[in-house]
Amino acid sequence: MPCSPGFQTPVSDALTFDPEKHEYRLGGKVLPSVTEILRSAGLVDFSKVPPETLRMAQERGTAVHAACHLYDAGTLDYASLDAVIWPYLEAWDKFVRQADVVIDMAEHAVWSKHGYSGTFDRLATMAGKPVILDIKTSEIISQATGVQLSAYLKAAEETGCIGMVAKKYQRFAVHLYDNGKYELEPYTSEQDWSVFLACLQIHHFKRRST
Repeated sequence: MPCSPGFQTPVSDALTFDPEKHEYRLGGKVLPSVTEILRSAGLVDFSKVPPETLRMAQERGTAVHAACHLYDAGTLDYASLDAVIWPYLEAWDKFVRQADVVIDMAEHAVWSKHGYSGTFDRLATMAGKPVILDIKTSEIISQATGVQLSAYLKAAEETGCIGMVAKKYQRFAVHLYDNGKYELEPYTSEQDWSVFLACLQIHHFKRRST
């Protein structure tokens, strides 16, 4: 599947996404998502979070992602923006301006020959250097995000989204807070891709065992 730049997740005959089921299919075959794989391997675990708290956090995260997406695309209707989301958007705006960020591609679905799929948040340049960014609205800084971003980068390389090998890209989580501030967390471990492959094997093992 060739990768095209833009602010809309592509829909093609090869890769499709069902948002209600959160299900990716490649040629009709279901592919596990990156986040599903990390949960399966235990790197991401929300089992101890109260269901209502988790639901509210997920809804807030979805709304913030949508607002940032529309802001980057230049189509945000500011009058319709919920007051709760404003500080997070303010934080994103500060980050983009202060870090000299230029968005190349946003919310783009990719797949890998290793048999997984997912949607990365941003491919961009930051002060002229290529980066992949993951937008976070929680206060928890997790090393699993580095593993997640390494998987997205490998898939982006394989589907032609990036014009150089994935290791040339720097990986960051951008934590947006409800006080209008942000925090940038870099991920530099060269082991993250190997960790993801191990998680993928665990995921397949569990699927075979059920």
